[in-house]
Amino acid sequence: MKSGVIGIVKGKPRQVESYHRTVEQDGTPLTECIEVTQTHDNVGSGFTVQTGRAAVQSIVQEETVQITDQGEIAVIEEGQRQTKYTEFVFVPGEFVVVDSGSGVFLFDMLRDIVGLESVERAEFDLAEFLSEHSESTPWQVGF
Repeated sequence: MKSGVIGIVKGKPRQVESYHRTVEQDGTPLTECIEVTQTHDNVGSGFTVQTGRAAVQSIVQEETVQITDQGEIAVIEEGQRQTKYTEFVFVPGEFVVVDSGSGVFLFDMLRDIVGLESVERAEFDLAEFLSEHSESTPWQVGF
């Protein structure tokens, strides 16, 4: 993972376990899944680091256009199943990182599955950080 979105975790530090569930929405089965691929216990610091991936399906409305045999144009809105996917790094009780903004669905999943109070998107004041570290030579700040 070269970039990501950081979520600050509030709540008791509990590890996440692999999880799979299917629910039905408007007659369509939808699945959500968390797959923990590695768990590392860092004995020196007391932190556990988990890595893995997650996916969730949802129904999104998409417009399609068809031309009928009578020469009419028909615009039809249909529900299509869509799957979002993300890779993650999770430090229970501290933070979670997902690989892009489309992966923040995992924040809600972790809150519900692990029983966290909240997972909120982190914000950084880069200008303040740079002013406090004037001796550094930052690269690609602001991307």
